[in-house]
Amino acid sequence: MQNNFLFLRGKMRRLPPVHLATLRAIVEHLARIAANCEKTKMDSKNLAIIFGGFIFGEDDVPKTVDLLSIQNWKVC
Repeated sequence: MQNNFLFLRGKMRRLPPVHLATLRAIVEHLARIAANCEKTKMDSKNLAIIFGGFIFGEDDVPKTVDLLSIQNWKVC
């Protein structure tokens, strides 16, 4: 899990600030969707399956990473 974290953190560090801000907004929005999963029928694992490949590139996302867990990661 630590290697997955380091991989994604390194990838995020290379993002231009405007792209990082966009990623943050998207992940926060997905977190709100997951927080209302009883209503939306989408929990964090489902959202990670659907959006992980689009956000990070399908081959770059480690299969064991929950996409919404990155919202609390520090990029710096």
